[in-house]
Amino acid sequence: MRLLANVLACLIVLGIETTLPGGSTAHAQGTTPPPVEASEPASDGHDVVRALALAADGSRAAAGMQSRRVVIWSLASGRREREIALDPEQNGIGGLAFSPDGKLIAVGNATRRRGSKGYPIVTFDVATGEVAQTYGADGDWAAQIVFSPDGRFLMSVGRGSDPMLRMWSRDDARLERSFVAHKGSVGAVALSRDGGLMATAGPEKSGRRGSSEHTIKIWDMELWPPRLVLGGHEHYVTALAFTPGGEQLVSADASGDVRIWGVPSGRTTHRIEPFAGRFEALAVSPDGRTLALAGGRYGGTEMPVGTHLRALDLATGAMTATMGGIGEQPHNPTAVAYTADGRWLVTGGEDGRVNVWDAASLGHVRTLDPGKPGQN
Repeated sequence: MRLLANVLACLIVLGIETTLPGGSTAHAQGTTPPPVEASEPASDGHDVVRALALAADGSRAAAGMQSRRVVIWSLASGRREREIALDPEQNGIGGLAFSPDGKLIAVGNATRRRGSKGYPIVTFDVATGEVAQTYGADGDWAAQIVFSPDGRFLMSVGRGSDPMLRMWSRDDARLERSFVAHKGSVGAVALSRDGGLMATAGPEKSGRRGSSEHTIKIWDMELWPPRLVLGGHEHYVTALAFTPGGEQLVSADASGDVRIWGVPSGRTTHRIEPFAGRFEALAVSPDGRTLALAGGRYGGTEMPVGTHLRALDLATGAMTATMGGIGEQPHNPTAVAYTADGRWLVTGGEDGRVNVWDAASLGHVRTLDPGKPGQN
């Protein structure tokens, strides 16, 4: 009951994912990132993973593919369990999230509503693939989605010309509240494990030449205004994650600058030296000791082989492991998440593959094959 009261209080004062990042795209300093337009799989036959989600019990992984479909696998066996075809008129998949009980999967921009410029969120029954509920939206994109820990509410974050944070009642799709947290496009959102804190990142103001101040806000679900406003990043913030206890927040921006912030002090406890590349996503291990960083390119330059996925000691910033080999084809991760038991790390990449790694060594365990569109 306290959690529900907290969430409702947040909606009343604030106007609004676990912290699973969903394939955010980094952009240059001072720009507002446009929606990523979808396209058919690349001419070489490879698809692209745009979003990644893991079931809370670690039993399943799901990927939102550029080919306008969601593929679900058993993590234990690697077996492809289901493919959910999305509306062919939608212009690119958005966020992706399992409900806490694992029975539903929510997909951003799953269909285009007739007569509307918006791309509603749709929840599907994981067991049958049937539509469970549609959450109408008049904005452009539901770029990120997260369920409240009790599963009663669904929160979505827009992108591009729709920098709105919305909160929906899961069962009847009623829009409870909607607010603007930043003056520019929201690039990243994270919810603490207990649902008591939410962090958002986005441009706060623009100058004459379109430059922006990139801020992170931490919202207490019972208070208004924001509990903390954090400044320091000089580039667009692409990923956020709370540590399991909510005592620290990790942020990464488009330049590769990674910072760890104290909560509630709001101070930078330490900063990881920028890498030669941007990081699309990050995740903190369930024990709070390890930080996983996933990235691809810096500008048009490919990052060195074996550095697209890195594990670092969160306390010191020292690198503990880099991505093991998976053959000759490069795997540029755009999404990353730990399983609940901390045993595995799962990534989705530009090559259309979902890979499972040993969380400690980053040795490759298996590749989850999405198959061809329409393949049973």
